[in-house]
Amino acid sequence: MSKNPKLNNWLVAKFTNQNINELKNNPSGKLSVIIDENLKLNTINYYDALKYNARIMSDIYPPPYDVLFSGGIDSEIIVRTNYSLGIKQNLYTFQFEDDINVKDIYNAKIIADELGIKLNIVDFNLKKFFENDAERIYKETFAPLPENLPRLFWHQYLDNTILTGDGEPYCFRKKSNNYNVKSNWVVSFFEYEFLNSLYGRLKRKDVLEWYTFTPDILFNFLQLPIIKNLVNDEMRGKLSSWSSRTTIHQHLYPTIISKPKYSGYEGLLGNPGDRPEFMDVFQKEVMLGIENSHAEYEIESLEKFICLN
Repeated sequence: MSKNPKLNNWLVAKFTNQNINELKNNPSGKLSVIIDENLKLNTINYYDALKYNARIMSDIYPPPYDVLFSGGIDSEIIVRTNYSLGIKQNLYTFQFEDDINVKDIYNAKIIADELGIKLNIVDFNLKKFFENDAERIYKETFAPLPENLPRLFWHQYLDNTILTGDGEPYCFRKKSNNYNVKSNWVVSFFEYEFLNSLYGRLKRKDVLEWYTFTPDILFNFLQLPIIKNLVNDEMRGKLSSWSSRTTIHQHLYPTIISKPKYSGYEGLLGNPGDRPEFMDVFQKEVMLGIENSHAEYEIESLEKFICLN
């Protein structure tokens, strides 16, 4: 394994009985991740790590980029960081019928308007996709969630290197049911976070997962005071870093607003995580035996990888 983080191989995905960086070839395959044990990281804070990541990527894969922009916090950080560095990017949001993702469209428009960036809105019939194309994409990838499938299909609509916002560092408390016992905190890597990148390598050779392009984002994230307090169980009642994401990034971009975490399928009146019935039916009838596997690293064990220069 190369020791050069610029080659985007400091962290690799592997499924059961397969080679590294291959798409899952059966529904029951489980994800593991391998971290290069000889990492040498930059002595920078988390906010500088975001910008360092964007600069390194733009050196290797020249812009412009096509960003799949939902308006959520993950893709918002990508867009704001690129914008702050003058990196050219095109924003794409796919608009579903019947206001299925109207909340995402609303948030994406507000952010794009604030930054003065054109938002390209592409009309996309989600129900028709699940009737005609989703099963084919599923059998190519064994994507763990119905939500993954249209995003993979959208690759054919875009011409430049695609950036996606999955994979922002996430840590959680293992023993969430007993606060009287000090818990082990872990960083979790979810299968769906790697899927766009793996699929892109197969189809286009150049699709990248932004948050894991260099190791600096993850490891400097773990050095943030708010994360240190979480890991030391000094913030009572907190189960994960999930609800801290807006607060963390407002230090860099003060105009970021707090908003619920949407999946993009709730409709106008739905709650976060809701989705149309036809997606549930597809999962039940087609995605039989599929697992949304994830890999974990205890945060204490990750300290051995940190050798700051």
